[in-house]
Amino acid sequence: MVMPRWRFTDPKTSATYVVPLNPNSMSDPSMRPRSTQAQASSVNTTDLVITRGPSALGEWTFSGVIRTADHHDDLIEWFQKDYVIQVRDHFSRTYSIKMLRFEVIERRPTRLNADRYTYTATALVMA
Repeated sequence: MVMPRWRFTDPKTSATYVVPLNPNSMSDPSMRPRSTQAQASSVNTTDLVITRGPSALGEWTFSGVIRTADHHDDLIEWFQKDYVIQVRDHFSRTYSIKMLRFEVIERRPTRLNADRYTYTATALVMA
């Protein structure tokens, strides 16, 4: 059985990217939601409800390896987006995320792999 590949989707443009190598480690993205409403009373005792936009459920970290220059460049392009994107993981679960950090470390090339990197990504999982 073939492991499904991670897929990134840009909701603004509908562009998608299928990751050639899935991350090899990740934290648990299933976190408890926080309240997205706050209530306060005004002078005339009318309730005021403030609704915020999407709220973050928590941080999600995943990491892996990069073996080609194209994979490296594509990941950097996706992780530079400063808005919420969709990620479908290898269990076919889809999350809305906002990238916080993307760290790439270049590794010494080998005879078989001229491009070798490891990366760690940290994102906010959005409600």
